[in-house]
Amino acid sequence: SNRRKRTFHTDDIKIAIYLELLAKTHPPVLHRGVSREVAHKFELCSVYGGKDRMLVEYLDVINKLVKNCGRKRIEIDTEAIKAIPLRERTTFQDLANALGKKKSTIHNRFKESYFRDHPMI
Repeated sequence: SNRRKRTFHTDDIKIAIYLELLAKTHPPVLHRGVSREVAHKFELCSVYGGKDRMLVEYLDVINKLVKNCGRKRIEIDTEAIKAIPLRERTTFQDLANALGKKKSTIHNRFKESYFRDHPMI
């Protein structure tokens, strides 16, 4: 598509922008043209949320997406499976009910060879 991709700035640049905005304001008032000046100084298109950010500490500027996004894998404890009596884990549904997980999750781990159907003794 022809849409311009958003640029994600580093935490240091965002903190510097925030401190510059804070230095040029008289809280809680952000005067006209201040955000445009700061954007021009840091060669940005614009500075968003400048007025609202005055009430927030500068630690809020830090990027929160690092290690905090994406699908989280559901873990299954093998010791918990061993602790369940054999008569209560005859089917995937029984095992899922005993562990408190979904049947599809148990079945997917079985297909990944996470555990076997009949362990050798």
